[in-house]
Amino acid sequence: MFRCEMTFYRFTIVFVVLLLAGRASGQIDSNSLVTIKTSDASAGCTMTIFDTGRPAGTYSPYLSTICDRTLPLREMKSTNYPYGISFDLSLDTANKMVKYLRIYNAQWYQTHITVYDLPGNSYFTLRFEDLPYQQLKSGILLQGIFECTYTFQSGINWMGSPRVWFQGFCSDSGHLTDTLTLSIVPATFRDVRGSYRERSEDEGMVVICDQLGRAIRSVQRKVYESGVRGMIAHFSFLPPGCYFARLGTEVSKFCVVE
Repeated sequence: MFRCEMTFYRFTIVFVVLLLAGRASGQIDSNSLVTIKTSDASAGCTMTIFDTGRPAGTYSPYLSTICDRTLPLREMKSTNYPYGISFDLSLDTANKMVKYLRIYNAQWYQTHITVYDLPGNSYFTLRFEDLPYQQLKSGILLQGIFECTYTFQSGINWMGSPRVWFQGFCSDSGHLTDTLTLSIVPATFRDVRGSYRERSEDEGMVVICDQLGRAIRSVQRKVYESGVRGMIAHFSFLPPGCYFARLGTEVSKFCVVE
């Protein structure tokens, strides 16, 4: 991967150039794509909900998890608990093992107690340990039926007024078996990605040129949110060499290497 920061008069553009062109060795790096698929795994529990210390009712949250996601290896975070399904893993390439795999599912829900609609959150985690994988030319493959452990937690903590405070919590944990398919493959394209924070309202395009100054491709800017713009362009035909990125009258150089 080649990283080139380009500073223009009105803009700062950071290019990340992924220089992975389908290597036969199946080299795995942070840009590799991880695909994880599982069958249905579910858990639940029953909580007593208290209103300012007094029992007000019960609720049985339940969460079903079927994972079928693909993410770049660099985007997995074990400390982040976003709503929906995410995962995290660690590889032992010397012994061809997945040291651990965590699949997370976090969901928001609402239940009705007395005259109130109470919000709550459920968290479900599957944990796999020490799974042997196959090293293929195209990357890494692991599939089969494996034992794992799970934890399920759910809670409600809602205050309507100083005299109305609902709380409840329950949890469950145990062992189960689940069907799992995991593949990790290197990126198979050259991808030039740019992102920058707008310092001006001027419109324009970033033009990629060869060393003779001939335009190869123009990248149109698109607004994604207020004040922030971005661009993505695919240059699958770009051979190794040095190129120029031109924005208005400002020019900066970057190189593509094998």
